[in-house]
Amino acid sequence: MSPRSSLRPAGLLAVCASLCASSFAAPTALNSIPSTDVLGHREASLVYTLAGTERKISKRYSHANSLQLGLFDRLEFGFDNDFDGFTPLNLKVGLAMPGDVKRLPGLALCAGYANHDGLAAEPYVVFSHPVACGRLTCGYAHSGGRHRALLGWDQEIMRDTVLMLDHTSSVNGFTWVGLSYNIAAVPGLSVWVGAARPNTSGDGTQHSASLTYNFRF
Repeated sequence: MSPRSSLRPAGLLAVCASLCASSFAAPTALNSIPSTDVLGHREASLVYTLAGTERKISKRYSHANSLQLGLFDRLEFGFDNDFDGFTPLNLKVGLAMPGDVKRLPGLALCAGYANHDGLAAEPYVVFSHPVACGRLTCGYAHSGGRHRALLGWDQEIMRDTVLMLDHTSSVNGFTWVGLSYNIAAVPGLSVWVGAARPNTSGDGTQHSASLTYNFRF
């Protein structure tokens, strides 16, 4: 399996993925939780995201763009913009350390923070390890004033197509399922679609789609 097949910035989706209408600068992710994938040296990712919730909660769709930059194969930073006019641009930084643990080959670790609405850094740490049927990701985030467990899984189910599942615990958390597809005819271009079930029923089910273009600078 190629982890790069599922590498995409979360864009509008945050570490908690609970604030559909807010800009939340977020790292490269699975559906909604940070992954241990990091953009390569002088690699950039430009993302456009569309997100909504069930109509009885809100009929509004939110739009966002995101630019993430990678340096030294270890560092990633970027910003999101939700076009709302009220939310400032947000910054995030993440550091990934590919595992060299002899007893656990393939182990990878990533730590960093997401900055929500320019108010406070919300730290996270995740690690991943390949398993027989894909890759397992586990971690922790302090988001929305709460301690949250992060759990994810991804697997390439066919050429250029990756299935991803992830869960964020506690109030206002979500369980997401999504598919990422690399468009072979346009190198660097991929599309992602996903849907989520909330931990808190009042948040409503959510759905989202994004278009990502990766390039080098």
